[in-house]
Amino acid sequence: MPSTICHIKNFNEKKNHLDLFDPKTETWVVPDLQSKIELQNHLLKKYGHLEEDSVLRANELWQKLAWRYKPQWKILDSDLIRVRIEQELNHSQYAWARGPSVAHNLMQLMPQLIPLLTQIPSTELVEDWFRQNLESFSKWGHWFRLAEKIWQFLDHQKITTSAWIIGLLQENSSEYTWNKNLKFDLGVKMSGLELKTIETLAKYKNVQILIPTPSWAGAFSEVLSPYQKISKKTQPKITLAQLKSQVQPEVRHFSTLLSEIKDAVATVRKWLEQGNNINNICILCPEIEPIWSLLSAHLKQEGIPTQKKTTISYHSLPQVQTCLAKMRLQLGELSTSDLETTLFNQSHPQISHNTFSQLFSNFHDTSQLNWLYKENNVSQQDRNQEHILAQINSENLTFDQYIEWFVSSWNSFPQWAEEKEMQLLTDVVRKMAQAAAVPILMPSKHWVQWTESFLGKMEISLEEDFQTGIFCGNISTAEYLEMDFVYFLGLNGERKTYPNGISSKEISTLEQDLGVQIPYLENDTFSFDLRWLLDKNCKEFILSSSSCDLKGNPNSIEKIWAIHSQQLKQDLTQPKAPQATRWDEIQQLPPQTLTNLRSWPKERENLFIESMEQDLGIKPLLAFAQNKITKFSPSSLERYAQCPFIFAAEKVFNLKDSPPLDFDLDPMSRGQITHKIFETLTKEPFQGDLSTDEISSIVQQKRNELSLPEHDLWFYFSKKFVEQVQNFIQAEKQWRKKFPNTKTVARELKFSVPWKNFMSQDLNSSNYIWEINGFIDRIDTNGSGDYVVLDYKSSTSSLVQAASWNTNNHFQLALYAQAVEHGWTSLPKGNVVGAFYYDTKNMNRDKGLRISVDTDLLPEEFKKIKINKFYSEEEKIQLWKEINSNIHQIMHNIDQGFFSPNPKNMEDCSKCPWQKNCRAPHLN
Repeated sequence: MPSTICHIKNFNEKKNHLDLFDPKTETWVVPDLQSKIELQNHLLKKYGHLEEDSVLRANELWQKLAWRYKPQWKILDSDLIRVRIEQELNHSQYAWARGPSVAHNLMQLMPQLIPLLTQIPSTELVEDWFRQNLESFSKWGHWFRLAEKIWQFLDHQKITTSAWIIGLLQENSSEYTWNKNLKFDLGVKMSGLELKTIETLAKYKNVQILIPTPSWAGAFSEVLSPYQKISKKTQPKITLAQLKSQVQPEVRHFSTLLSEIKDAVATVRKWLEQGNNINNICILCPEIEPIWSLLSAHLKQEGIPTQKKTTISYHSLPQVQTCLAKMRLQLGELSTSDLETTLFNQSHPQISHNTFSQLFSNFHDTSQLNWLYKENNVSQQDRNQEHILAQINSENLTFDQYIEWFVSSWNSFPQWAEEKEMQLLTDVVRKMAQAAAVPILMPSKHWVQWTESFLGKMEISLEEDFQTGIFCGNISTAEYLEMDFVYFLGLNGERKTYPNGISSKEISTLEQDLGVQIPYLENDTFSFDLRWLLDKNCKEFILSSSSCDLKGNPNSIEKIWAIHSQQLKQDLTQPKAPQATRWDEIQQLPPQTLTNLRSWPKERENLFIESMEQDLGIKPLLAFAQNKITKFSPSSLERYAQCPFIFAAEKVFNLKDSPPLDFDLDPMSRGQITHKIFETLTKEPFQGDLSTDEISSIVQQKRNELSLPEHDLWFYFSKKFVEQVQNFIQAEKQWRKKFPNTKTVARELKFSVPWKNFMSQDLNSSNYIWEINGFIDRIDTNGSGDYVVLDYKSSTSSLVQAASWNTNNHFQLALYAQAVEHGWTSLPKGNVVGAFYYDTKNMNRDKGLRISVDTDLLPEEFKKIKINKFYSEEEKIQLWKEINSNIHQIMHNIDQGFFSPNPKNMEDCSKCPWQKNCRAPHLN
């Protein structure tokens, strides 16, 4: 008997069919889960009970037919099929087919290619068609040949995905039947393959096909193309601009998606305040999950319940992430994130986090990590599972072997959480076993890849939905909802990308030449679904879009939204400001009112108000860590002057910002090696006649002494160090030729400055509170009691002359010089006639302090540089007093616990390593 065609102009006409529907003798087939749930709820209210087969999703019906007529075939998870295809492609004769993304692209193309593989008697017919259409062959012919091989592989294995079941049903389909009459309501989700199967079912049972035929159907001829063969109506082509809605929607445009969310929530609150039924209010968007966490947070703040569960994927659970990270490391797939997840999810980590960050933030060779997984570093638990580790390295694993490895990699859990953790592990393993319901052998790497993808799709509920509340969901699944007020959110068009598929022109040619109907990959079903909902008898529609998404990426424009916007002649250059939400209102409340609203105890209220005033800069940060720090280095004092919070981060909170290894050595490592090399070379007598090999040996020796980690490009770096040392030796030789009395008497010389609590007291007194300690890079002398202090710097661009030391808080050379003059080093007291920065790149020393005395330690060239002032002894003493006074005030502030984040230059904040930890008012 032929199928009955029912043309449906709108949802109200569909309701008439629903009123006549008999669930005892009929099966209503819908395209998605939400439609099934809503339809079942409607029928349960009417009949009180419902048979299982009364309402089915199309895919469920095809699976039931497959189980009945193709029992030898097994339906597997799509990600498992993808991994199996990838495994098979590794043996492909085509080199390009072994690429990393080929299996993924093939999975996307298969819906178009399956009709050619199942409906054509022989693929030779397709090859003949390609010979007549060479351009099509060059575009996707190679994909078809690859799909043909894969389809043969799947047929041999008797495995497929639920999405491809319909293709499987095309073979020997003449006997398919169902025990009830069928009513197909698939809308624009109908495919040509499904229609062919439906025609087979119509031979034995009454079959009705509900075809959406609105007055504007001609604007969506492509998405309705599967119905063309059976439809007796020809829809005239019209443009989208000619579409008119029964209820004129309001169109809104915002600058960001966050503004859209705020406006949607505020609008829903207004609808509720007007006394409307909460169950008939909807927020719909193309994809609800990516924005649900943000939308649900705003709705909770408003106190608005929703008919939607709050879920997360199993893959996002820390237990699952740790388990998979451990497995990937055991496979030798090393990454910083996996190392960190594994190492620091233990009660006793193998290394400190600071050391880990420095060594493994950027690594380029797995040899750097060998020490971490040598047998003597493997835990006793791992040693007891050698049989499992041996299986991992075998060619293939069964599912049971893989699950044994998976469970063994699951971290042991504390006793108090044992029951809950065991239930979680049981649920994860059960879902994996259900998805892999057929014996499979795969390499361990492929099993892990599948698990990552599969658990990323599986969800666990955090909060159940409310029985009463607004509906939040996808536009494509909302047809059966009872709705009066709808806010369409995020109407910015679909941005799906596909590999080279079959074009609309080629689809028409294939249907004409071979009689096969190919689905469109990029059908505009979203716009159709949106336009279909606009024909429902609702009281108010709002269409909303934004210029950019939550990440700041620009958004495209959705067609239906654009049409209504043009009809209303809206100015898109002026985005609308969102209405204020409850969250916004709360943030603008006075602190006292806010604490009363939250019903916080007095102690928390006082802490909140005080913290807010500090963050806003109304009150200074309270002092902390008073009288805790008594020893300082010159560089730490300079950092306090740069910003007190930097000092607190490093010296009070003991935070470290160790630079990670990268393709280039970090400045700290380069400086350490340079200092060590120069320290060796300047030992008297000066070593000025070293060969390249000798210099190279010294460089390697100093690297070993510093215990710097191995680096892939060390050979390149060592050559650079050799060149630098050669330049240094040449510069020193020229200097000593001019000033033959110059001798280096100290290298890396330790000093300790006792500092009195009051500047007016004798600095040489042994009764002091504070100490300034450090090391002086180098001190030269002429043997007559004169000293010159040198401080090695790889760059002097940010350094200044002595006249600006105090203004710029550069204390190092001033403290070095005073330490030598006052005898706070192991050297005899002496007269410091100069203190200079030694530029190790250009090998000059033209920035610093020069004393106007006649000495053979200062070159005549300095007198020609006008900007370099020569200081008298009186001027030097005055400079020391000014700098010491500044230092004294800094140490006093530290002693009092003043660590407010007040940088000397706010432009430095963008480069500060502690920016994310800082509570400076200008950063809030």
